[in-house]
Amino acid sequence: EFRRVLFRSNGELMTLLRQTIEREVAGTLDLGTLFRSNSMASRMMSAFSRSIGMDYLRTLLKPKIDSIIASKENLEIDTMKLAGDQVEAQRETVVVPPALIDSNVTKLTEHAIDFIQTIMAGKAKAPLEYYQISALLKDIVSKKFPEQWKIAIGGYLFLRLMCPSIFLPPDEFGIQFESVAPEAKRTLVLVSKILQNLANLNPKF
Repeated sequence: EFRRVLFRSNGELMTLLRQTIEREVAGTLDLGTLFRSNSMASRMMSAFSRSIGMDYLRTLLKPKIDSIIASKENLEIDTMKLAGDQVEAQRETVVVPPALIDSNVTKLTEHAIDFIQTIMAGKAKAPLEYYQISALLKDIVSKKFPEQWKIAIGGYLFLRLMCPSIFLPPDEFGIQFESVAPEAKRTLVLVSKILQNLANLNPKF
């Protein structure tokens, strides 16, 4: 809390973030690589946003995460992994029905939609700094990549904040993640991948 107040004074944090983001954007030739590495700008945005928004993220995401963990449902879509699980269980060669894959894809998509709806419903409660950083990204990125600033904001909000909190909930969420069933962990990873693709404006699963 002390660091938050300190950085807020005189807009020092936003000035520092602007300079760091401008430096990274200036040195980027391909938007696909922007903020994807463990760069100074990425680390600053992630660390600061998670530190000030942990209560918000926990309140927003934990109920849905808890629901997926409690279900223990296997929603795997990799046919090799599904076949491997069934072979191990039945000790014989099996064929995974396409209908099972289709059903799992549908359920994963529904989970992703639930997360999106939850995030949209809670946007008014998001920390002001999330909006400020998003505005910085739009202003800076649009000057070099006029049509693609939305991808930069999506990457910040989902790749750096929402998705890591979903597939690997932080300790502050109070989830004993080491005891979570492997099927539930896999579901959280797959749902996060869907959200990341959507943030990248990529409709593919």
